[in-house]
Amino acid sequence: MSSKPIVLASVTFHTHAACFEYYRALRRRTEPGEATPAIEQENMLALLARHPDHERLIGAGIDRFTVTIGHYGAKHFVAVRRNGTRSLFSLPARVSGHARSARGVNEIDFNTDQIFEDTE
Repeated sequence: MSSKPIVLASVTFHTHAACFEYYRALRRRTEPGEATPAIEQENMLALLARHPDHERLIGAGIDRFTVTIGHYGAKHFVAVRRNGTRSLFSLPARVSGHARSARGVNEIDFNTDQIFEDTE
């Protein structure tokens, strides 16, 4: 069974695996604290819009996506809202379009002391 293509702002992926690997490589080459490139901001916003609860997650609007280091040294994408609040951007969950990742971890609000578990 083939999956439906993932159509984003400026790129189309014909498989979920291709999309996941593309953004996994982007996460690897982005230094912690750096924002992703401008063209990727639009594409990542389109990925976030795939979430069933995207309106709540986007909130006041997304200012940028950055990378941070979580537990065990794993890199994570972070959605930084215009009001300064931040949430973990779970790549497997966004590619699949489901509310939870394969590991059962939702987006994490960085304004609390929740633990990172999604190490992709």
